[in-house]
Amino acid sequence: RQTMEGLLARHDRIWLIIWSPDILDPTHSVETWLDRNANRAIEKWFGNLRVDFFARPDGGTPTPLGSRFGDQIELTSFTLGPQPVPADDVLRVTLNWRAQQRPSNRYAVLLHLEDEQGRVWSYGDSEPVGDAAPTDTWQAGAEVVDRRGLWPMPGTPPGEYRVLAGLYPLDGGPRLKITAGPGEGDSLTLGKVRVTGPERAYDPAVFKNLGRLDLPVGGQVRLLGHSPLPTGKVFKPGEKVEMVLFWQAITAPGIDLLTSLTLVDKNGEPAGKLDSRPVGGTFPSTEWAAGQLVRDVYELEIDPAALNGDYRL
Repeated sequence: RQTMEGLLARHDRIWLIIWSPDILDPTHSVETWLDRNANRAIEKWFGNLRVDFFARPDGGTPTPLGSRFGDQIELTSFTLGPQPVPADDVLRVTLNWRAQQRPSNRYAVLLHLEDEQGRVWSYGDSEPVGDAAPTDTWQAGAEVVDRRGLWPMPGTPPGEYRVLAGLYPLDGGPRLKITAGPGEGDSLTLGKVRVTGPERAYDPAVFKNLGRLDLPVGGQVRLLGHSPLPTGKVFKPGEKVEMVLFWQAITAPGIDLLTSLTLVDKNGEPAGKLDSRPVGGTFPSTEWAAGQLVRDVYELEIDPAALNGDYRL
């Protein structure tokens, strides 16, 4: 504990790199201490090696709330960290929960960074306190401090985003509805934050697990790749397929580019089409700087009259 307190006092960022955590730290003491005292923003597995990234809390003043999810759990207050947030930095979020009665189920906490169209640009879903405080262990009246972090990641377009919070059953099922206090529906907007460009330049290799293309377009931009295509999932007519495209400006584009996505059947007939300026028109290519990386989220709706079969995007 003293070692961790000293590290957190001297550094505002901590990387935890551990091989086979269940063997080297079977009680998860280091991870649990960090989850209780810092804001986890990244958790990645590389085989048996896990890499976690934590940010030191900013110590901001909580905003009183009092929103009740279902009839058992209340979000009493929250804290959003300093703004604006560079795309390669961490938005610190602290959620303060209270059990109105002992929860009968295990719930995961939803924490999303979304744009005005509802597209998700960053998320930090897990059980409370980094899975260390499952809701079905809470007693009536228990108060839980749940520190979290949202990493927009390089390539996220600059602009204003909403921070949403909610709860949903860990074993599946719909989100809990807000039954009292501020908010309505199944998620609560904690506030808006402004994301700016990254503080330093990044190599395109920062985008991992891409369907790589590296395709120059018009000599001014390069399509680096796309998010992995869904495998094994069966879509229904009328549903939306999410696709993330990763761009890099070769030079500062002098033209306003339009992205076109088309879903076609085996005969090349379209079963869905989307034409859009980058980032829904909020970050057009005319505003890109030379060398800039841009991550762009698209949602293509499948034609409601589409027939069963395999399609290409």
